[in-house]
Amino acid sequence: MEVVEDRDLLALDPPVPELDAALTAIAAAGLDAAIVTARRDAAAVRAQIDALGLRPAAGVHVVSPASAAAEKAVVLAELGAVGFVGDTESDAAAAAAAGIPFAAVAGGQRDEQWLARHVAGAVHPSVLHAVRALLETKER
Repeated sequence: MEVVEDRDLLALDPPVPELDAALTAIAAAGLDAAIVTARRDAAAVRAQIDALGLRPAAGVHVVSPASAAAEKAVVLAELGAVGFVGDTESDAAAAAAAGIPFAAVAGGQRDEQWLARHVAGAVHPSVLHAVRALLETKER
């Protein structure tokens, strides 16, 4: 874990493809985006997000990896989140605990096949596809 969160390596970690378009879609729907992530070094992840020029309207929320699902659920509830996009089973568990829809996206920590076996619902090929799916759910 220490290697993954090394500040020099975090600097090499680019935003996911189509992130700008996904954030634009969220804003166009009149919603505020937040980043909710589990990391051991909150300062390092905030520095990475800042260096990438990301300024989510609902903020950056860093929780402990040791209790990621429970802590993310609390943050989601406090934010009044209407959906959650994530790439792990703990993200799905957090959304379920917060009582909100979840959209899984492949290509992060887990690949499509793994997510399909461990998370209920569709697995989307990108963040933009996942956001669009959640927005369609909200419109119904």
